[in-house]
Amino acid sequence: MLTVKKIQTLQESWDDVIKHRRELCIYNPESVAIKVVKEDYKIIIIGHKNLVEEVAEKLKGSLQMLLLSMLGKKPSYGRSYSETFSAS
Repeated sequence: MLTVKKIQTLQESWDDVIKHRRELCIYNPESVAIKVVKEDYKIIIIGHKNLVEEVAEKLKGSLQMLLLSMLGKKPSYGRSYSETFSAS
C-alpha cells in the first residue's frame, strides 16, 4: 500500500532539516521517495507504508531535536513530537 506523509518545518530550521535529510539512511531507497518543497518548507514522503512511517519518524525526531536546540531546551524523551509541538 502506498502512503503519503507531509512534514511541515519552520523557515528558521530549513537548512538544518535539509542537512539531516541528506544524512538520513534509507534501507530501501527504491521503495520510498522524498520530495522537498522549499517554497512551503515542507517535506513529502511517498512510498510503501512501513518505509514512509520509518522515514517520517526519523525526520520528525531530527526536527524535534533541531527545534529544541533552537529554543535552548533539552529534549524530553518521554513525550512524542506531536505532544511537544502540536504538529499535525
